[in-house]
Amino acid sequence: MPEEYDYHLSRTNRFEKRRKNKKLLIIFSISAAVILLLFFTVQLITGDPAEEQSAQNDQQPVQDSEQTEQANQSDIDGLEDKDNADKEQSDEESTIRNDEAEANSNSNVKLEKVETDDELVVNAYTGDWSPIPTEQSGPHEISWEQESQDWEEMMEAATLATGVTQEDMSYLWVSGDGPQKVVATFSNKAESEHYRVYLSWIENEGWQPQRVDELKENDQRHRFNSDESSEEESTEE
Repeated sequence: MPEEYDYHLSRTNRFEKRRKNKKLLIIFSISAAVILLLFFTVQLITGDPAEEQSAQNDQQPVQDSEQTEQANQSDIDGLEDKDNADKEQSDEESTIRNDEAEANSNSNVKLEKVETDDELVVNAYTGDWSPIPTEQSGPHEISWEQESQDWEEMMEAATLATGVTQEDMSYLWVSGDGPQKVVATFSNKAESEHYRVYLSWIENEGWQPQRVDELKENDQRHRFNSDESSEEESTEE
């Protein structure tokens, strides 16, 4: 009887042990499954850092490209603004020079109106202009070379009488008007003013304006071909 009891007890212990082992195995399996589920849930929520870094790297060139394009456009706009400002400044300086030349030309000069029958002449006058101080020496000969000192002084005398600078003269035609005399006909660049200026060479003193005709139009403009620049200068002995 005792042996049967021991045998029964032993079987019971083995059964309890297997049951406990089975329970532990189930608990471990459930725990592992829960841990794995939590891991994947966290990954879905937070995302893969490596993938996020890769996405940021992929986006970075696009952002840099956009920033570069914006910077280039800013540089272009800045250059355009500078060009416009330089042009406006150049126009203002040109206007100031012309105004100053015109003011200086007749500010201290006594003008006298001249009657004329020329229908092209709107207004004609003489004045007591002083000769342009010359840098030339020796016997004087009229030079038609536009780079010569004589030509430069001749144009200064025309500017003195009209206020139009040489840079602003358009359709300029210079012709001889007798010994040591020339006539310069020209318009301003805007072609709103037209002049015929009579100049005489004063020995040892320089070119002196003698008379100015303000014209309705430049009667020498026809000498210029239509495809030539409006700034072309021509001469005729």
